[in-house]
Amino acid sequence: MPDDATLLQSTFSKSLIKPPLPEYLKKLPVNILKIVSIFIRNLPHSKMDHVIVDAVGRLAQIMGLNTVAEYVESEETLQLLVEMGVTYAQGNHMGKPMPLEALQLIKNNSSLSVKKD
Repeated sequence: MPDDATLLQSTFSKSLIKPPLPEYLKKLPVNILKIVSIFIRNLPHSKMDHVIVDAVGRLAQIMGLNTVAEYVESEETLQLLVEMGVTYAQGNHMGKPMPLEALQLIKNNSSLSVKKD
């Protein structure tokens, strides 16, 4: 299975619109950038991952975009993301997966809240 970068490159190469990638980045029709797990899993222990995530976060802030980091599995990782200004986090550290109905119940009932185990 191709990784996200390979998939992105493949999508661009098959696209009818082929601007240079840096030019295209300025015009992405998005309001949130997702930082994939390959950069998050070893964030506390990898200088390279730290630099990449920080750069993506800064780019998003300059462009007025939110960011979401997936695969947040520890408090240490979460704190690094907070320090880098990442807007949202997903992963088991944030809460265990649950059915959509449970999320809707939490949203609609202010007396309920999501708690970490």
